[in-house]
Amino acid sequence: MTVTIHSILNCVLWGGLMAVGLSVLSRNRRFLCRFGAAPLAALAAAALARCCLPVELFATKEIGAAPLNRLHRMIDRAVGLSEPESWFLKTWLAVSVLGLAIWLPKYMLQLAAVQKLPTAADSRILRFCKGNGLCGLRVVVEPKVHTPCVIGFWRETILLPDAGYSQKQLDLILYHEYVHIRHHDGLLDFALCLLCVLFWWNPGVVIIRAVTIRLCDHRCDMETLRSASPSGRRFYCRTLLEFAGRYSSPTRQFAAAALKSRFYVILYGKGKANARCILTVTIIALLIVGISYTILLQPAYQPEDADYWEYAIRGGDIEQVDGNLIFHTERGDFILSESEAAVIKQESFPVQNTERGVEP
Repeated sequence: MTVTIHSILNCVLWGGLMAVGLSVLSRNRRFLCRFGAAPLAALAAAALARCCLPVELFATKEIGAAPLNRLHRMIDRAVGLSEPESWFLKTWLAVSVLGLAIWLPKYMLQLAAVQKLPTAADSRILRFCKGNGLCGLRVVVEPKVHTPCVIGFWRETILLPDAGYSQKQLDLILYHEYVHIRHHDGLLDFALCLLCVLFWWNPGVVIIRAVTIRLCDHRCDMETLRSASPSGRRFYCRTLLEFAGRYSSPTRQFAAAALKSRFYVILYGKGKANARCILTVTIIALLIVGISYTILLQPAYQPEDADYWEYAIRGGDIEQVDGNLIFHTERGDFILSESEAAVIKQESFPVQNTERGVEP
């Protein structure tokens, strides 16, 4: 098991494709209404594993892909090394340390600031806690917050916007946020943010984090509305629309695409996912990950005619064997056409021309 520049590029390719597919499924009405959000968690875990494991196995089959030739040349020019892995790993480490130095203190300061805020003394909140047997639930009303949310991964705090709520709205909102706390979604989001910082070079991780947050909202919606009537579900959707319409720049939870997928699950979903369905999707996810590690795409090094000199190695040796022109380089041997050999000679490469079995 090794890490090469090709395995890193394949990690971005396969991880990105899986993340985009996951994002599409998480917004598809037919999939959400039939299977629910639970099977998507298995796909999200598989996609995240593929994005965070840029390794090449010893059994991996390498396949040349001509479209990667240009990208590899660009890397060679930027790095100037025949083995760019060490350069990439050093850059990876440096940017990750810088990202942690910027993000982590800021996050900790936010946590400290929230802990200093006074707990809301609204009697309706106390009534909700008493009615659901909750003890120690910390709720803070903050004017700077645009949407109800949970912050922290230890002693989580529910933040509510300073707005007017009816008793029914407040009960639904508080129970939704309490489900986030019960499932430790704050800790999950912290871990995903950490992965986004560490794997800054893979955009698939960012996509997976956004989808995972949406899936957590789906789960909380369904648990909140477990025994709700159709009219109660419609009231819940109207409450979400009301919060989304209060601000010109909605947060991720209230963005149009997120709201549509949440409405699909709330109004048309079948509830808890079938165990057989979850198992099937999990097996498919594992198969996709396994297949992605059995094939490694890398540059083909088979350019055409006038472009060949860009791939050539100085000091190569052209040899004629059984009527074929063989170009010996540090990267291996290549069969040339007469036009390709002529291009190399025109570019003044210091090649030696020999012919096996013929006196020079």
